[in-house]
Amino acid sequence: MSAGSGGGADPKLPADQDCSRCDSGLDGEPERRREAWGAGLPELRGSWAEDRCESACDSAYGSGLLDSFASRCSLGSSGKAPAHEVAFNPWAYLSEEGDTFLHLCVIHQDETLALAFIGQCGPGHLNWQNDLFQTPLHLATYTQQTNIVRNLVVKGADTELQDRNGNSPLHLACLYSLEDCLQALTKPVTAKERGCLGCQASDGVRQRNLEQQNWQGGLTCLHLAVHARNGKMVDHLLSSGAKVDTQVRPSYIEGPHG
Repeated sequence: MSAGSGGGADPKLPADQDCSRCDSGLDGEPERRREAWGAGLPELRGSWAEDRCESACDSAYGSGLLDSFASRCSLGSSGKAPAHEVAFNPWAYLSEEGDTFLHLCVIHQDETLALAFIGQCGPGHLNWQNDLFQTPLHLATYTQQTNIVRNLVVKGADTELQDRNGNSPLHLACLYSLEDCLQALTKPVTAKERGCLGCQASDGVRQRNLEQQNWQGGLTCLHLAVHARNGKMVDHLLSSGAKVDTQVRPSYIEGPHG
């Protein structure tokens, strides 16, 4: 994986001002997205924020953000915080690549901090897409962080959002034969799991769209699993309801984002 120092992963194959979803209508408007991002966001709750301050400094990417964050974590020789400093708010942070602080926690595999964020996140944070149209769920799948993947799914993250290649997290799991991630993405959410994250009772088992096609050949998850010659994933997809007669659509090769 080549995530870069401050952006999401960009595998070769794998919004307006509404934070809940940034899709193909987002072209050319990253600045508007960043302006909208800081409005109406919750403050961090609980002592874990202070306890994990040093870890956050270590796990986020090496940029001016971390230098600034580290200086705010340290009181210096005087023992007093500078009066002019404004407390860093990770809920309002958005990088130049469109990554939220949750994206960065996933990229740098700080599971403790990522899970703490997920426990307090609403749909706007869970489903935010960076400039490569990757959600935290895309990144957690690509980096094989199964526990984070499962927590995002339980919390209600959208498994069908597509990155710039048209791949959903399900596509990525099949493309790279990530069997554990596929299980975490598709198995029904239990009442116990939802209770542990403080989620409201589910209205029923959500059916995953296994016929969704990407934009590099119009491939479904089953197509990718077959290409990978992964019999276990093929069996799992078929038992989950994937259709064997969905045809590829080569006209999708460019995708709606060019």
